[in-house]
Amino acid sequence: MDPVATSLQIGVFQGGLARIRGRSIIPYWYGEDGEFHLPGVGKIRLPMGFVRPPFKPIPAKEKIKIKSSVSPFFKALEAFQRGGYLEALVYLQGSGESPEAAALTGFIMLLQGKKRAAIPFLEMALFEGEGFVGDLCIRGGIVPYISFSLFPGVQVGVILSQGGVRFLLAHLYLEMEAHEPSIELLEGLVLGREDPFLLLELVELIFGSGEYAQVVEILCDVENLSPIHTLLLFYLARSLEALEVPYLALIGYTKALRRKKDRDLGLLKVVRYYRALLYQRIGRRRRYRQELEILMDEDPYYMDVGKRVLEMP
Repeated sequence: MDPVATSLQIGVFQGGLARIRGRSIIPYWYGEDGEFHLPGVGKIRLPMGFVRPPFKPIPAKEKIKIKSSVSPFFKALEAFQRGGYLEALVYLQGSGESPEAAALTGFIMLLQGKKRAAIPFLEMALFEGEGFVGDLCIRGGIVPYISFSLFPGVQVGVILSQGGVRFLLAHLYLEMEAHEPSIELLEGLVLGREDPFLLLELVELIFGSGEYAQVVEILCDVENLSPIHTLLLFYLARSLEALEVPYLALIGYTKALRRKKDRDLGLLKVVRYYRALLYQRIGRRRRYRQELEILMDEDPYYMDVGKRVLEMP
């Protein structure tokens, strides 16, 4: 099965300033409704904690007055809000080498369509920030944000923060097929977050690099809670099979097929096909035949199922 999450392309960037809501600052979020259709997986609903921006966007026409606006950095924020990106860059040059200035410069580069030019500034923000990127903005009560389409119908956004910059960089690296640095960033983001889509991105990258034992370590306790979890169980089973643990792999495939409600039929067929091949490999011919017959009833032209049925004694 081709990778799902890691084959997506970043769309057009948008951005602005917002006023912070409450004290909990979530570094990234998905579209407002939190439900979307993922190609090859089906309808997905993400945890509600990740589907609403942690702030209230400030309308572009609203004139803002930021406390401490005598600082070149806050002057840059005001210009950023007006869409005066060149003016903002001039102020940022005089604001010193802060992680916030580097990150905001990266945001501006992205809004200007300069993805590759943005990466060094975002990297600099992480290097200089050491966990405190965005602290200056949060103390000022105003936070820059940037959003983009990850695939049709789904907006993803980040705020100027340590986690937001990590999330953004990871996806820029993915688009440029720089998988190793993307894995490193995603690993840091996955820890402590119940975000199955982010976990899927990480697992697809690690599986693609052939580190099957690491996939098993990450997914050993996963349950079939959603269509994305069904796909995660599929990767777990494939990894166990690659590690020559066929009977544990069989359990993984079976867990992935246990729930069918809201699951994409194409995904379930893929899982059943691989389970059929595993039954053949371990010599369970009757179960192998049963699986092929089910697939034949569903779709006689699926993969090489018809040929395999004809070849059975």
